[in-house]
Amino acid sequence: MRIAIDAFGGDNAPLEVLRGAAMARQKYPDVQLVLVGEKQAVEACARENGVDLSGMELADAEGIMEMHDEARAVLRAKRSSSMGRGLDMVAAGEADVFISAGPTGALLMGATMIIKRIKGVLRPALATEVPGITGSYLLVDCGANAECRPEMLCQFGVMGSIYAKNAMGIGNPRVALANIGAEDTKGTDLQRSAYALLGQQPGVNFQCNVEGRSLPMNECDVAVCDGFTGNM
Repeated sequence: MRIAIDAFGGDNAPLEVLRGAAMARQKYPDVQLVLVGEKQAVEACARENGVDLSGMELADAEGIMEMHDEARAVLRAKRSSSMGRGLDMVAAGEADVFISAGPTGALLMGATMIIKRIKGVLRPALATEVPGITGSYLLVDCGANAECRPEMLCQFGVMGSIYAKNAMGIGNPRVALANIGAEDTKGTDLQRSAYALLGQQPGVNFQCNVEGRSLPMNECDVAVCDGFTGNM
């Protein structure tokens, strides 16, 4: 696997990104890491702070996607930035994965418009592992889509289940729909319709609705909701 990393994405970059990449290089020696960003600045930072970049490649880029930049800037005005360059690498098959802690909106827009969605996927979603009392659960969507349709929530359940199985090592992930009550009649038309779709979705171990107070109790492995609710 070839992973491109935005050397200038996020707080305390590039130093903390370089330190993290060096740790990953030691732990996963068979994975190819490519640091994307202004080459001279990356090399200078590593040299000044004693970070070993041996075994990693450097992909030169010009500029940085700042937090105050408009998301669409990654498509044109800042296409040559570390984020834009990394997204282009995946789109061109030069990398399998791109990682960035830069502006979420720009990363989401770039992934959608430059890398493109998997055929059939209506909308991309943001997912994060949230700690509970006996482990963690996956929350999806946690901010990408403030307004959703029932079929979008159903797809979030499918994608979340696949992620939980392959990335979190859960054999048969329990999927639940975040709602204001456990009964299938609770919620708005969105939740009631999504409940019906998830219950009919093959390959998804859909359990029930789950209330917010129950999420920390690990009553599910994947919690599905719209991005507004998930972000809150």
